[in-house]
Amino acid sequence: MNRFWNLRYEYYRLFHRWPTMLAFFALGCMLGWLLAYLWPSYFKASREVYVGLNAYRTYSDVNFLALAKPRYANIDNYQYWQMNQLNTILSTDSVLQETLDELRAQDPYWEAVTIPEFRRLLDTDWRTAGAWSLNVSHPNQVRALQALDVWSDIALTHVKSAVKSARHTFMIDQELEQVAEGMFTARQRQQTLAASQASLQDWLEHSVSLPQGQPLSPAERWRVFSATSALALDEPAWRSILESQPQSDALPDSYHDWISQVLQQIDLELAALPSRLTALEQERSALGERYSSESALSLGLSGNIEIEQFGPSSARLVRPTTTLILVGGFVGLLLWLLVELVKITRRVQISE
Repeated sequence: MNRFWNLRYEYYRLFHRWPTMLAFFALGCMLGWLLAYLWPSYFKASREVYVGLNAYRTYSDVNFLALAKPRYANIDNYQYWQMNQLNTILSTDSVLQETLDELRAQDPYWEAVTIPEFRRLLDTDWRTAGAWSLNVSHPNQVRALQALDVWSDIALTHVKSAVKSARHTFMIDQELEQVAEGMFTARQRQQTLAASQASLQDWLEHSVSLPQGQPLSPAERWRVFSATSALALDEPAWRSILESQPQSDALPDSYHDWISQVLQQIDLELAALPSRLTALEQERSALGERYSSESALSLGLSGNIEIEQFGPSSARLVRPTTTLILVGGFVGLLLWLLVELVKITRRVQISE
């Protein structure tokens, strides 16, 4: 007998004995299948929910609280970012604590379960917006369904509350923009009135040197009216002032009387503007506090999310049958290879 073994020959011999190899593989698969019935199994309770999102209305998500992922860079990953936000909220400590409190009131078993332990029982299946599956895994079918019902109800209540706050945040943001616009307009009006007031007072001082018995030149009339026409608002007081403008043949004294009316109206507005600005500032401060509060309660969710439950809860027994069959088959192949290596070793030793 040959004292040396040839790798090529042994490969040829082994793989031409494929029925033996298949027998070991089949025996391993059968043992894995039997082991699956001895392996600890668990029940997986599931409930489907619908998640809707309008990804093209991103106006309300400029300011956000990112719990799961960084802020989205563009519209392409906006939807995935929101879905991660939602998935994270479903298993936050506040949601799980409230869930465990309710479960402990129903069943003393949950007294010994901590939040991290309870979180390991939970799972969500989702790809994007649309049908989501909320899952709870537990060795006891009744407790799996019990935990799923309480968790899904509480989690969805938190989500709906957060979405409602997100919508409030958007509305408050619109009010803040209006207040900011009002403050800008009021300050601009204040500056315009002050500038016209100074211009008209300068003209009154300058008018002393004008010929008093002659009408104003077109340039002088334009100088007077340009400082007043821009101020006129669609209000009774300003309409009355504009209607009483001196005619083109009026003497300078007529302009003095008319400008005095304009300055009086400017003084009234300038006196009222500080209180209006103060009121707007107070309103902005109050809206800012409401915005911060609602923004925190929104948990970073978009106001464009819709979420609803549909379908009853169901539970199924989960056994790792397929996995153990495959593992058993590979173990059978390894055992067959080990047996063949032992045979090769024995042949070499006998030949020596």
